[in-house]
Amino acid sequence: MVRIGQTRITLDLIVEKYRNGMTPEDMVRAYIVLQLADVYAVIAHYLRHQDEVATYLDQRHAEAKRLREQIESQTPPLTRDELVARQLVFLAEHCRVGIVGDKRLPVCQNDPHPTKLK
Repeated sequence: MVRIGQTRITLDLIVEKYRNGMTPEDMVRAYIVLQLADVYAVIAHYLRHQDEVATYLDQRHAEAKRLREQIESQTPPLTRDELVARQLVFLAEHCRVGIVGDKRLPVCQNDPHPTKLK
């Protein structure tokens, strides 16, 4: 995995954003850990080596697909009822009912935004 500078931002993301029309300046505004010079360097490398970068990105997508299929094959899908049951257990263990405006909503630990139980 190729990361940009000392960040967790990947080459994949920069190339994708560039292909979708995002400017280097917009990328730096969207991802404050990026340096403008690094973004320009990545784009210059991509433009000079498009075939190699395309091969690298294809390999990364194939690897991600294999990993996703492996995880999905080992983990049975959950039904909506099972997900709701898990949510109720979590709310019971980590939340309390609070009044937000005129509504009674669960207020969870480490969650500055109360969530509404459905």
